[in-house]
Amino acid sequence: MTDAIRSEVVTTRFRNRIVGHGSKSPEDFLANPDNWRIHPIYQQEALTGALEEVGWVQTVLENVQTGHMIDGHLRVLLADREGETQVPVTYVDLTPEEERVVLATLDPLSALAEQDSLKLGELLAETRSAHAGLGAMLQQLREQVTAPSFRELQQTHDGEYEEEHFWPMVRLRTHPRVYDAWREWVQQCGGKDSDAFHKAMQATGADLPDELPKIDIPSGEDFTLDDDLPGQAERLDEDG
Repeated sequence: MTDAIRSEVVTTRFRNRIVGHGSKSPEDFLANPDNWRIHPIYQQEALTGALEEVGWVQTVLENVQTGHMIDGHLRVLLADREGETQVPVTYVDLTPEEERVVLATLDPLSALAEQDSLKLGELLAETRSAHAGLGAMLQQLREQVTAPSFRELQQTHDGEYEEEHFWPMVRLRTHPRVYDAWREWVQQCGGKDSDAFHKAMQATGADLPDELPKIDIPSGEDFTLDDDLPGQAERLDEDG
């Protein structure tokens, strides 16, 4: 039975690189020289609150081949600062090249996940913390999820919203000839035909790159982009 299990582990596509678990003093960990993460004060305060209220729920990741930490630098720092004598650790057996792959991708891979703001909002509504740092983080998260995303609005309102409704308002300064050409371009094609844009701008003498519809005019009048029709221009008075 043991041989069968060992054979299955060896032949699987997803190899198990974990070789052990344990705990040790925060003073015995070796920081990774390639660690790229920077931990601001508010993150330190929030993680301190989580460790004080809940405790250890995630281990530090250490590579036995190099002795370097791969994940958990801040946890070790806080444990040392607060006088903790033992930190839980998971040991993995990776080559230096594999270590760099994990170090470079562990956090970014997690960041690729999209959030369900409605579910997160429900979870946050029932979550409280007495710790100032952790409580501030939870409040910030609540504020971030109050505004629904573009995808959620589309699902809720049966496609009523378009991506253009989320475009920012922009104010530019340009020459009146460019303004007039821009407005004509928007009225004719709704601001979506880049070829027509190039032709209209070239007729004004504007200096344009080969591909991107970008205007480079040093001075002139102002106009704004109207959120009712992205790209629609509106003249402004000189003092407006």
